[in-house]
Amino acid sequence: MPDQTNNLSSELNQYFDDASFKTLYGGVLVTWVSTSAIADVFSVSNLKLLGFIIAIIVALVGYFVSEKRTVKKLVIAPFNGLLIYLTIMGGTSFLPNSSRHTEIESSPIAAARDSVSNKPESVDQETKAKPATHFLMSWNAQKSDPKIVQKASQLSEENKKLQLKTNTLQQQNKVYKTKLDSTKQAIQKLNISPQVQKNLLNNLQFENHLQLHSVN
Repeated sequence: MPDQTNNLSSELNQYFDDASFKTLYGGVLVTWVSTSAIADVFSVSNLKLLGFIIAIIVALVGYFVSEKRTVKKLVIAPFNGLLIYLTIMGGTSFLPNSSRHTEIESSPIAAARDSVSNKPESVDQETKAKPATHFLMSWNAQKSDPKIVQKASQLSEENKKLQLKTNTLQQQNKVYKTKLDSTKQAIQKLNISPQVQKNLLNNLQFENHLQLHSVN
């Protein structure tokens, strides 16, 4: 019976309690879990602002659940919230950034990448529709350099122009191939010697090769 009671007490201690708000480790854990869960449910991308607010709230809750509440501790409580916030900022700095991930996926760089990819558009959209969980995201938001974004936009426009030219050349190549096949059939029907016919076909293939080479 005592063993079962101890096991039950151990399981209950796995949940947050008032002691969780009274230490830095507990405050960091409560803040990180709360921020990540809320960000996941409500699709919040700015973890810094949400985490900062929750860190201050957690520090104030730690003050109100303490046995000895004084004005001095109340004044210090918000600073403890700053300590909690900065601790999580440093602890998650090595993780990928949520806002940066979203920004990159919607940037001209991603557009240029997708335009030259052989993957179907539906596959890319399905992949983008599954963002990483906020529990594994850094709170340190970093925006892309505007110059890089501008350059990527220019590259994307140039890529679109190249694609248009490529489509035009492909259409022209089909027309040339159709004409070439028709000419070959006409030469084969001519009443001429086989040697002359062979020379004409060889010259036709050579001229067509030069024409396609100059177009490319």
